[in-house]
Amino acid sequence: MKLDRERHRAFCAKLILSSLVTLLTAFLLYCKQNESRADAPPPIEIKATVHPSQAMTITAQIDGQVRSIAVREGSKIAANTPIVELTNPTVERDAAIARAQLDWVEARLRRGGRRAASTPARPKDSLEIAKKVLELKRQRLEKMRQLRKTNDITARELELAELEYLAALRDYNQERRIAAGAPATPDDTELLRIEKQKSTAEQRFAAQRQSLLHITSPISGTVTRLYVAAGQAVFPRDPIAEVSDVATLHVQGNVAPELLRYVKPGMRVEVKVFSVPPRNFVDEIEYVIPVQGAASESRAAAVVV
Repeated sequence: MKLDRERHRAFCAKLILSSLVTLLTAFLLYCKQNESRADAPPPIEIKATVHPSQAMTITAQIDGQVRSIAVREGSKIAANTPIVELTNPTVERDAAIARAQLDWVEARLRRGGRRAASTPARPKDSLEIAKKVLELKRQRLEKMRQLRKTNDITARELELAELEYLAALRDYNQERRIAAGAPATPDDTELLRIEKQKSTAEQRFAAQRQSLLHITSPISGTVTRLYVAAGQAVFPRDPIAEVSDVATLHVQGNVAPELLRYVKPGMRVEVKVFSVPPRNFVDEIEYVIPVQGAASESRAAAVVV
């Protein structure tokens, strides 16, 4: 019995030692696995939103009234497709006057600077009419100067008012000479060429302003929203329509700055869209927008897929 007890004690000692070695080995293996897991990137879940790859809100560049709308929400359009046409009587009148002024100067040049023969049946009240027109243009110029001081009009509109006043003054002086019986003198061709250059510039500017009444889409895509209706008055910087390219979508979500070391462009990620039913996509990170600034209110980093 004494021998059996010694053998039993030796067997228990070996069993305890074996258990300790097994536990130590398991603990070392657990630590090694934790070290390898610490080096690998942890699973990161980011709440994100879906955006079109390209979207643009088209705004009015000039004031006017909506004459017609050529598209509707959901319509697919190409670049430079007409969307809305505006009407502005002042802009259209200025364009017509500029074209007529250019045609008048060119006609004078074709005649070699000679004035057209005056008709004998000239109205007797032409001088009085020219005088009234001159007075109205003067009053309008004074009013425009006052509005310019308060920035209610642009410098270009004030310049147009001054040009209209000078044109009325020229017509009035011409009527005075005719009424006094002074012979009409031929025009200086060099001055006519200079006036043609000025009229050409005026006509080009008026045509450019008139083109702003025809609003087109600068990109191809889908009309996702219309902000105006027929007959509505619009002003500069008012939104007209929103066009989005939904052929390619971007998924963008914010990520904490301390996790940026795990997020790199080109990494494969899984995108889950919570539709009905939910859909999963696997794609690559296109780019990462870094943190902007160091203040607490700075914009967080973002991941774009």
